[in-house]
Amino acid sequence: MARPTKQGIDYFPLDCRFDDKTEMYLIEKGAAGLAVLVATWQMIYSNEGYFIVNNDDLHLLIKRKIDSDINEVSDCINACLRRNIFNSEKHDEHGILTSKAIQVRFFEAARKKKVVHANHDFLLISVDSNKNVVYSDGNPVIAGGNATKEKEKEKEKEKEKENKEESQSVPPGHASSRNTDTSPKKKTDYSQEFEAAWTSYPSRAGNNPKKRAWSAWSARIKEGHTQDEMHAGAIRYAAFCGATRKTETEWVLMASTFFGPDKPFKLPWALPVTTNKQKALEDQNREIGQRWASGDSGNA
Repeated sequence: MARPTKQGIDYFPLDCRFDDKTEMYLIEKGAAGLAVLVATWQMIYSNEGYFIVNNDDLHLLIKRKIDSDINEVSDCINACLRRNIFNSEKHDEHGILTSKAIQVRFFEAARKKKVVHANHDFLLISVDSNKNVVYSDGNPVIAGGNATKEKEKEKEKEKEKENKEESQSVPPGHASSRNTDTSPKKKTDYSQEFEAAWTSYPSRAGNNPKKRAWSAWSARIKEGHTQDEMHAGAIRYAAFCGATRKTETEWVLMASTFFGPDKPFKLPWALPVTTNKQKALEDQNREIGQRWASGDSGNA
């Protein structure tokens, strides 16, 4: 029996200088952040090559690889998603870590492989020029993609023709033999407690998928956490974000992360003392300004 072809690659290039968003991430997370990022790249390139599923097992493997705290690993990966070092949209849709740069490097390095498997939904770039790529549905990529596109167009035309002929053959008022169910798709039924917590949660710039937050919320309920506990955490976090001026910015955690396995909803989210001092200073400056405006400088 032939040995399966290895999907990943054994090495990858590392830039001497990082781009701005990676530099800002490293300023934020320091040496631990660099270790987590490089370890994640290593696991992506050596396994599927262009993506990896982001889950608790991945965090544990990175923890063992760099001998770091599991919470630090999770925080670093969340920071990478927040800064879009890993594509946040693909993560929200499929729970994977990937980026255009990763995919460009991998598919270029994998050109000499006999076969490379790819999933249409995970791709951020076009790989039509790679003759060795086979999509997850089993159809090989044809260089330039022209033949494949022509076949798809022919199929679409045939389907349109069939639908037109069928609609003409069915008398008015009679149902077609095809499945013409146009009933709306079933909506997710959220609990009242979750809806209340969702309303209390601070607004965020960028994606904040409600359905993924609901899945995380439901998972915590199964673990024994109460809805009141998580709602109270959301209220504390909203107050914290408001006091630190993070509301409606990318710094607000996605709700799916807040209610996720790391359980940030359990943190106290106490208001920083410096914020109270700053408010007192602003109030003092405002009072002085009002006195000057009224002609009262405070001198006898």
